[in-house]
Amino acid sequence: MSKVWKVLTVKEPWGTMIMRGCVTPWEGEYKFKDVENRTWAAGYRGEMLIHTSKTVEKKTVKWLEAEGFELYSSCPGHILGKVYLDDIVRDSESPFAVRGQYHWLVSDPVQLVNPVPCKGKLGLWTYEGDLEFVVDRSALT
Repeated sequence: MSKVWKVLTVKEPWGTMIMRGCVTPWEGEYKFKDVENRTWAAGYRGEMLIHTSKTVEKKTVKWLEAEGFELYSSCPGHILGKVYLDDIVRDSESPFAVRGQYHWLVSDPVQLVNPVPCKGKLGLWTYEGDLEFVVDRSALT
């Protein structure tokens, strides 16, 4: 029997920054995006998959690069991997937190060996399937 997963669709480049990280302008530090900003909260906590929207926010990519972020290539319209949703708060001190939004605190990103192409949905949705995750996280780039 396949596992049923909770999934959150995230606009690009933010989804890739959650799953693959980026080099930030803060002293050239490599960091995973640890907060997803939303206008709504959910009662769910635990493992969830990160799906990237098909649309890439090109203006956001240009702005991030102009600000000094080094981004990895993205894979729009795919489930990239899993994270752990630790909590949802409104007062995160993460540099990725946006004032006035709900801050979905995510940790422990683990990429899929092969990202799964699929159509995203609004809200927290479900995906059923067996997935293979990267075991050696030192190989992630």
